[in-house]
Amino acid sequence: MGNGRERALRRVAVWAIGSLAIVTGSVGVAAAVTSTGGTEPRHAIAAAAADEPTTTTTVEQTTTSTTAAPTTTSAPATTTTPTVAPRPVPTATTVASLGEVAGRVTYHSGQPVPGAKLTLSNRQVFTDNGGNYRFDGLAAGNYDVVLFAESPAAQCAPPQPCVGSAVSAERRTVVVRGGETDSEDWVYPYDSSPAYS
Repeated sequence: MGNGRERALRRVAVWAIGSLAIVTGSVGVAAAVTSTGGTEPRHAIAAAAADEPTTTTTVEQTTTSTTAAPTTTSAPATTTTPTVAPRPVPTATTVASLGEVAGRVTYHSGQPVPGAKLTLSNRQVFTDNGGNYRFDGLAAGNYDVVLFAESPAAQCAPPQPCVGSAVSAERRTVVVRGGETDSEDWVYPYDSSPAYS
């Protein structure tokens, strides 16, 4: 009987499959009986197995965990060149120099004629008490200046015929230069004061 139990125990095979396999003596005995087709009664073998201390085999599986280190991707270095706006180029502003026409109107005697009328283009002025006039703020160029003279009609004194008013206009073309004054003096053709109708 004792030899039968020894043979049964020798035939116990333990395979570690997977992570953990536990083989007991009773399972080993049953496997031995099945494989050998033993001639001893099964109940005797079972009793022997019950008396035999149980052997437990533990197979430990070691699991190794590998943690991949995070991969750091560095962005390519970028060189930024500051853009400087071009400086504005100062624009040369040309201010046109203006000229003027000025003068004096007198009688034949040399006395000033106040109130005499002169025109230049579409402008009109009258002489002051000193017989002076002025056209200012003129762009450079040629202009026509006209002196208008008008003498009142003479009183009728028979037997002298009645004489009407006398009217005249004297025209001159003047050249105006920037920043300069063109001086034009005039002699009034009548001895009487201007009387424009």
